[in-house]
Amino acid sequence: MSLSHAEMKAGRALDHLEDLKRELQTYYDAEPCAITRYQRHDVGLRILRIDFKDVPDRTYLLVGDFAHNLRASLDYVVYSLVTKTTGKVPGASVQWPVQEVQNAGAFSRQTKGLPANAVDIVEKLQPYSNSNPKDHPLWQLHKLDIIDKHHRIAINQNAFNVACPAFSRRAGHTLNTGDNYVEFSFPIYGPVVDIHYNPNPDIEFGAAEDSVFVKPARLEEIHKFVVCDVIPQFRQFF
Repeated sequence: MSLSHAEMKAGRALDHLEDLKRELQTYYDAEPCAITRYQRHDVGLRILRIDFKDVPDRTYLLVGDFAHNLRASLDYVVYSLVTKTTGKVPGASVQWPVQEVQNAGAFSRQTKGLPANAVDIVEKLQPYSNSNPKDHPLWQLHKLDIIDKHHRIAINQNAFNVACPAFSRRAGHTLNTGDNYVEFSFPIYGPVVDIHYNPNPDIEFGAAEDSVFVKPARLEEIHKFVVCDVIPQFRQFF
């Protein structure tokens, strides 16, 4: 047994991540946000409307496949090392534990058969050792994998980061939002109102009920953490 299969799984996760980056770049290149300006003299309003397209469904699949392969690479590390150490096929409970709150019993069952020094490494990498466990890359990876097993990973898509310094409802300004659009209205004869916005949507993947949403850049950080900071620590045992 060796780390080769864990490294291959992590490599496969990178393939999905690169595909995701290309998919998102194609989305951005297609100018997903359309801006329309017009006037309605019948009601005395100037209107600015922003319509935006949804991100392609394939992005959900790519994020899920990324998370599953990278999460599996950690289980492969534990499985391979237990097999090498004991000479036996590990039980079904053996896996890489990811704990937000310390549970010594579950941790012991999941790492049974690992050398003591390897157990120490796994323990130091637990999310509960972080001041905020939900910010830990392994907790975020673990949650994304669990979400994908049960339902489609959600998107939190902020169409625009908007700042309107002089926007005031007292002056007759209004803001309406709906599915895939944002609409501002201003009195035709009112003062000019500056609007600053970023026309490229900020996209995050996760699920609100699990309190996890991560941007594509964070997925890269998680992958780098597993490949550069986690897996190499176990080469000494093979």
